[in-house]
Amino acid sequence: MMLVDICTDASFLLRIIVKLVKVVQLLIPILLIVLVSVDLFKIVAGADEKAKKENADRIVKRVIYAVIVFLVPVIINFIFRQIDPLTKTDSKVSTTTTTSWISCWNKYYNE
Repeated sequence: MMLVDICTDASFLLRIIVKLVKVVQLLIPILLIVLVSVDLFKIVAGADEKAKKENADRIVKRVIYAVIVFLVPVIINFIFRQIDPLTKTDSKVSTTTTTSWISCWNKYYNE
């Protein structure tokens, strides 16, 4: 029986994905604060009701997009939990994994 360590095999890809997720999660709140501040300024300074409504709608959309970005790790965890049972043991090729995808993700995400 051959042992396969998924964390070693996929470490490069997982490290890149984790770094991208962390950078995006850092930049999104900063960008959200700046853009919402600009939109709020436009609402306060603007005289046109239509422009005020458009800016208010834009603020709501930006907040929703920011929440979706913060859900990316949850989505990734869900995907890896679905893949995890498939990687435990493959009797056809006599391969057993020493770790699971979800434990690899958590290992690199929590570093």
